[in-house]
Amino acid sequence: MTSAAEIQARLESASAVVRERDLLRGQIDSLKQEHEAAQQVLAERRAELSDETKDVDKLENFSLTRIVAGLRGSRATDLEREQAEARAAELRVAEAQSRCDALHREWETLAARGRDLGDVDAQFRDAQAAKEQWLATQGGPEARRLTGLAEERGRLQAEHRELAEADQAAVAATQALQELGSILDDAAGWSTYDTFFGGGMMSSLVKQDKLGEAAAAARHANQLLARLSRELADVGGGSVSALAVDDLTRFLDVWFDNIFTDLSVAGRIDEAKARTAHSLEAVAGQRQQIADRGADVARRLAYVDQLRTDLLAGPAGGPLLR
Repeated sequence: MTSAAEIQARLESASAVVRERDLLRGQIDSLKQEHEAAQQVLAERRAELSDETKDVDKLENFSLTRIVAGLRGSRATDLEREQAEARAAELRVAEAQSRCDALHREWETLAARGRDLGDVDAQFRDAQAAKEQWLATQGGPEARRLTGLAEERGRLQAEHRELAEADQAAVAATQALQELGSILDDAAGWSTYDTFFGGGMMSSLVKQDKLGEAAAAARHANQLLARLSRELADVGGGSVSALAVDDLTRFLDVWFDNIFTDLSVAGRIDEAKARTAHSLEAVAGQRQQIADRGADVARRLAYVDQLRTDLLAGPAGGPLLR
């Protein structure tokens, strides 16, 4: 049977490994940033070398640069200078490459150390669970407190899941409403053209299709808004109203085409656009409330986890358990 001292030693060892893993992650992140900066320098050095090499080529081969240098009687001097600058550029490239390679090797070494640690979080959770089980067998205030923390954590996790589901529903509703708004904008354009510029049968047919698309999009948005309302009810939030786009006028508009019906259709489109915009605003407000509540739940979860960690970190069989 595992002793209290062994249980405590296992937890302390797992905690130390977690700390080592976190330190390694910080060092690796720092090395990544340094490596990215070094790669940028290397690219600049390579560009400089390319320019210097071109200058040497111009003097070594037939070119206007070589002709001008020859007329001045300075070709040899110019060539030597450019060759020296090219060699210096090569050295700078080599140094930059060496820096990149060294950082990459160090990065890989630290990453390998991290991999060798294994599943640190699982090891720590197992050690905590063993300590928690041992405390439960001992009874006393600490065991009761752990039970209460476990219940609170379960409740908060459930609330967190419900908020996440509500947010997903809000995202889906937002996308559907945005799609509806885009279709209504197109329909409004065709309706204006048909009403005031005499679009004719073809324009009416296009407008009919757009209104049909809008009606289908509105039905889809209604379904998602209803789902969002159900999700909000689960988390104790508000609700969002459904939309209504009457597509019966599209038939009247085609078969009894006149300005009065056209104006009626235009008015309905404007009304639908206004309701869509209102629904988008309402959904955005609900998403903000969900985000605020989610942040609060996350803070409370972190607090509960810290209380549990602190309680479990106490010495097994120590004064706290008497």
